[in-house]
Amino acid sequence: YIDTIVAAETTTQFKAFTLSQVKLLDTLDSEKERAFEGYMDDMQLYNYAMSEVEVAGLATEGDIPLYVTLGEDVEFKRNSAPLPLVGDILDDGKPGTATLEWSVSVGDESKVSFEPDGQTATNVTFSSDGVYTIRLTADNTESGGSEQVYDEIVVTVTNPTCQHAIDDGRRILTDLNSDCYVNIKDFAILAADWLKCNDPEGDDCEWPW
Repeated sequence: YIDTIVAAETTTQFKAFTLSQVKLLDTLDSEKERAFEGYMDDMQLYNYAMSEVEVAGLATEGDIPLYVTLGEDVEFKRNSAPLPLVGDILDDGKPGTATLEWSVSVGDESKVSFEPDGQTATNVTFSSDGVYTIRLTADNTESGGSEQVYDEIVVTVTNPTCQHAIDDGRRILTDLNSDCYVNIKDFAILAADWLKCNDPEGDDCEWPW
């Protein structure tokens, strides 16, 4: 991160280590080959992966930029329950607290409702399938600031069918005709085969091959 903005990223693996094994002097020694230019005058070691909001909070010198993030895109199977969304906000309250607004930037906004609006957490209700870009905007201009920032995620909304549930391995065991209902139709299938057997070792059973 440079000035709270992601500059580069990579993936690596390393074994657990103790603090005594961290060669701080080698890192700080100006005579050693380093992966960065300049000097390091401050170092903090954390035992967990910090979020983007926490990293941004380390920028404590001067005014901290207004910051908002929503995370990764979402695939949502529409039902009677809304989709809960939570935004991470970094706001130092200078010159005043930012206002928040949830909105739809791409897609039919008449098919989407937010409850409540104006807070970091909301429940989103979709009345139709589709692909929607959901935006959370933080704005401190009304309180004397000059910042208006936002983040967006893409929500793909589908209306799942019985076949979707079966393909996802969620068929009810006794749903013998795979219509997602256990009823008299399944009982009729069971009754038609009642007392039949195909045990190869059974004298009175049908040969299964």
